[in-house]
Amino acid sequence: MKHRKQVGFTLIELVIVITILGIVTVTAAPKFLNISSDARVAVLNGIAGSIKTINTIVNTKAIIQAVPDTGDDKNRTIATNLGPVDTWYKYPESVAENGKGLGIAELIELEGHNINIFNEDKSNA
Repeated sequence: MKHRKQVGFTLIELVIVITILGIVTVTAAPKFLNISSDARVAVLNGIAGSIKTINTIVNTKAIIQAVPDTGDDKNRTIATNLGPVDTWYKYPESVAENGKGLGIAELIELEGHNINIFNEDKSNA
């Protein structure tokens, strides 16, 4: 009797391969699905870093310009390339109260996950 060569895979081989692929999928899928939450955390960390940077820049400039801690808004503003920034105890106010002054809410842009903070104009220093 002649033995015929086997063509294709046996049922056992196919079951083993499908089982291995299922195990790999179950193990790897959560890591791929968790990427979106990691991206959200990264965006929030970027926002936090931007706020800290704005606070540091405004505080440093307010100290250099000897801005008073409290009092009338017009005496507590510092000049930036975006316009006057309202301060309170030499840090930017959360939202500008009056006039053309800017607060931290106006200095940060969050649209489309892009985070932009103002850049210091060295001519105003």
